[in-house]
Amino acid sequence: MRNTSQSMAVRWAFVIVVCCNRLCFALEIANYDDPDLAALAAAYGFDLARNHPFIDGSKRTAFMVTELFLALSGQELVADDPPCVITMLRLA
Repeated sequence: MRNTSQSMAVRWAFVIVVCCNRLCFALEIANYDDPDLAALAAAYGFDLARNHPFIDGSKRTAFMVTELFLALSGQELVADDPPCVITMLRLA
């Protein structure tokens, strides 16, 4: 993926691995207690948005991953679009 003309090319593959490892570690800890799925989803999105693993679209990807994580966990993100956009822009 060294082709820089692809706007969604992965800039740092290790960033994605670090984000996944953080989530796996958090899930392992959560097995001992009731998992706080909102906090885990937020941590996952935070890592992806802050570390900018993509040349373009890191915040959009982070938001979608956060929403997908919640959906796969049987939860739903209930929020209007403007606050979500503002949050992601402030985050990165």
